[in-house]
Amino acid sequence: MTLKNPEILVLGIEGSANKIAVGIVGYDGTIYANIRKTHFAEAGKGFIPRETQKHHAFHVVPLIQRAIIHAFLTIVPQPPGTTEETTTETQKKEAVLAIIPRIACLCYTKGPGMAGCLGVGATVVRVLAQLWGRNSLALRKHHEDALLCRWKTSLSGSETDSPRWQGFKHPHAFSSVFVSQRYLTLPIIGVNHCVAHIEMGRLACGIQPPRGVHISGYGENTVADSSHSVVVLYVSGGNTQVITYNAHQYQIIGETIDIAVGNCIDRLARILGVSNDPCAGVNIERLARVARKRWEDARSGEKENTPKIQSNFIPLPYIVKGMDLSFSGLLSYCGEVLKHECFDGHIDQTDSTSELVTEAFLKQPGSKPKAKIEIHERFDMYDLCWSVEEHIFAALVEVTERALCLSGAAHVLIVGGVGCNLRLQEMMKSMTAQRNAHLADSFILGSRIADDATKQTYASHDMDERYCIDNGCMIAYTGALEHLAYVRSQATLGAEGKEDAGARICDLLEKVNVCQRYRTDDVCVTWYAE
Repeated sequence: MTLKNPEILVLGIEGSANKIAVGIVGYDGTIYANIRKTHFAEAGKGFIPRETQKHHAFHVVPLIQRAIIHAFLTIVPQPPGTTEETTTETQKKEAVLAIIPRIACLCYTKGPGMAGCLGVGATVVRVLAQLWGRNSLALRKHHEDALLCRWKTSLSGSETDSPRWQGFKHPHAFSSVFVSQRYLTLPIIGVNHCVAHIEMGRLACGIQPPRGVHISGYGENTVADSSHSVVVLYVSGGNTQVITYNAHQYQIIGETIDIAVGNCIDRLARILGVSNDPCAGVNIERLARVARKRWEDARSGEKENTPKIQSNFIPLPYIVKGMDLSFSGLLSYCGEVLKHECFDGHIDQTDSTSELVTEAFLKQPGSKPKAKIEIHERFDMYDLCWSVEEHIFAALVEVTERALCLSGAAHVLIVGGVGCNLRLQEMMKSMTAQRNAHLADSFILGSRIADDATKQTYASHDMDERYCIDNGCMIAYTGALEHLAYVRSQATLGAEGKEDAGARICDLLEKVNVCQRYRTDDVCVTWYAE
């Protein structure tokens, strides 16, 4: 058996929140496996950290096994129609023998996230590093030598088409916990979850490596090149940040001062009793789309097409403080709005979205809003979801536009789970078009990102949700960038100062830890040139 496209591989494990994911990528950015499993909470409730940790611990090993099989089916030529379900036990054993020896690095999410969930990934990579590292001792040196050879080749100009191999000029200050056990275990890299989202977005959208953006008041900078610069809007359940790159650091120039935008939407779903399957944010988007369509139909002026129930836009708190945002007040206000006498708790059972709501939320007898709310027309939960989305996304677009003006960047990149929202993409496209900027498109090409066993070539489209939401590939790819920088630095430093890794195995493995508050700007980005 021969490998069709021999690769040195990286395995990444993501488990910072309610998703446990495993990804296998090549050092050139090719994705060979992207497997995930989501823990769902009951409608009207959030996920409990202890139960989520148990979910991750139960599913992580089967996911690793599936990822290895997917990578095997992608790399090794197979008969037509071969899938994961049709693989035999013999093929599964061949997958283990073919893929595991080629894994040169293990990566996990160090933070930010929930400690128990993060600990699952950290524990698994400790075990795998010792098991797999001892089973393939002869390849450890081969892997590092191969990476070093490719880096030296890039300096001679032979790989100018691959910018990720260029510009490693900083042998110091590595951002992650890095364990290099050349002959005893696999290297282990702890990856920042937020930075991984950004790097995966760069890879998927084909954005060139940054060359620096001058941000007044945010530190010194040597090179300003707006054509390669990008403003990143990172919006997820746990984070809301506006980010730019400057002097080997992803700097946060704007963020939420209380709860994240995804958390706000999830908690609104709990208030309304909206299902969490497949995702609370997706279901809120579907409900908001119903109200928006009713409003657009009413504006069309065609009386025969005017719906019986028209949408009413609800004024809500809009809090933007410079470059920072606040959403907790909006969420509290929504709770009071539901007590208003004009709220109609009836659910239209003829609509396709009726199954998303477990019950009709009627007002409690005698309940009145504590705040003075100026609403004079009937409204329902569809109107509320639509109004919340419009207010939140308008605030996000405003601070992003301000960041574009401040940095002079040419690109906007939206990453994180909320980035999958089509309405947010639509509003951001409108803003970037007015400023002659570019909202990054996701160029998913078969030659760069293999779609598991089928290796289907995808057309250009916006924000591929497979890589926008939490996934193991982003952890693996960011760890690969870090590993390349480490290998280069070892070659630059020479034999002097290199420690005997075997003598420190116990101490180093204990340093594979997690950090719940691992901020984006705590990471020193060593893999990009000035």
